[in-house]
Amino acid sequence: MSRGLRVLVVLAALSAGGFITPTIRAGIPAAEAATAAPGDRLALNFRGTGTLEPAERGRFQWSTDLYSLITGDRVGTGNNNTSMTVPIEDHVMTFHLPDGDLVAHSKESVIPDPQHPGFALVGVHQHNNIVPERGTGAYAGRTGKVTMSGWHDGNKLPTQATFNNFYLIERDPKS
Repeated sequence: MSRGLRVLVVLAALSAGGFITPTIRAGIPAAEAATAAPGDRLALNFRGTGTLEPAERGRFQWSTDLYSLITGDRVGTGNNNTSMTVPIEDHVMTFHLPDGDLVAHSKESVIPDPQHPGFALVGVHQHNNIVPERGTGAYAGRTGKVTMSGWHDGNKLPTQATFNNFYLIERDPKS
């Protein structure tokens, strides 16, 4: 890699780190360590293989673990509930964290990955998709947006799905 390209990569990484990296202090639980500013941002990875769970008619749900993108620690679990109406799915994601539950209701774009048969590239990119009335604990009544990029391995659908989704949760300031 050329020196100029290395400098550009380092600058980009530092810029991104300043945007989502918190000041990590000793003694703060892992879920709080994933917070960029108290009450403002969470950076989480929903990853693992989930087995199909009961869901309302016409919907599918799988659960797996949530990890802090800052520390790598397991910080909770998540439920991925979807309509599976590719290429645009109705997507409800519930984040179960130590200080409460946060729910986002979004449209998820899903396209087959041309490099990997049975895999899909996925994303959620919209505003105001946190559902304040479904939040509990620290997330009760909170608004904001959840964006996501990632991939799903659907080779064993619907009984099993493997996820690797990266979520940036930006909560609005408390009113």
